[in-house]
Amino acid sequence: MNGLFWALFFTISIFFGSIYVDTQHQLNANNNAGEASAISGNMMVYRNAVSTYAQANTGTTGTVADASLSLPTWYTKISGVSNYVTGGKGYVYYSNQRPEWAYQLLKDTNNTMLSGIKRSGVLYNPISGTSSISIPGAIPDESVVYGDG
Repeated sequence: MNGLFWALFFTISIFFGSIYVDTQHQLNANNNAGEASAISGNMMVYRNAVSTYAQANTGTTGTVADASLSLPTWYTKISGVSNYVTGGKGYVYYSNQRPEWAYQLLKDTNNTMLSGIKRSGVLYNPISGTSSISIPGAIPDESVVYGDG
């Protein structure tokens, strides 16, 4: 009887342990998807302001201070999101090297060819592959990028 009890106990423990692990994996997946969506939305709002600034200040090269951008009063930039302006074009990038989040940005921007990952100086689009779009050297490799056309 004692052996049967322990066998049943371990079987039940393994069963509930596997349910717990599956639940934790699902929660982590949901958290990652939510975080990717938040960063994507944050980048889209920021890119609009950076793009507007770049087009109005074509001689500017470098990072533009947030105070110089026409950002909505409710906007709070997520840590890791930055900008770079050159030649009348604006680039917004997320430098925390989470390339899988480029898929979320791509989805949120209706598969624009102007979003992806900087790889070897050019934009890599997760759907179409390596593009001919050059990304400024100041933007770190493997950053998720959303740029101007």
